[in-house]
Amino acid sequence: MKKLYKVFKQGIIFENPLLMLMIGLCSAIAVTTSVSNGIGMGLAMTFVLLFSEVIVSAFRKYIPSVIRMPIFLIVIGAFTTMVDLVMKAYFPDL
Repeated sequence: MKKLYKVFKQGIIFENPLLMLMIGLCSAIAVTTSVSNGIGMGLAMTFVLLFSEVIVSAFRKYIPSVIRMPIFLIVIGAFTTMVDLVMKAYFPDL
């Protein structure tokens, strides 16, 4: 029974390609009601993905592979929060 649970957990969590590929799109989970909102959110998401990839790529050699995914999530979360706060301050209609 332990072996089946281990195989199940391995397949669902650790080797799930959809989960691993979609992990960087956390900033894209949103709903818009107009084209202008969609363009603004698209630009914000592009900024987040671009700059998070630049930061992760710059520090890739210094981050151990064991903690690379959590660091990647923290960087994306930080940029998403920064963009969210800037958009709320300067573009409250979006």
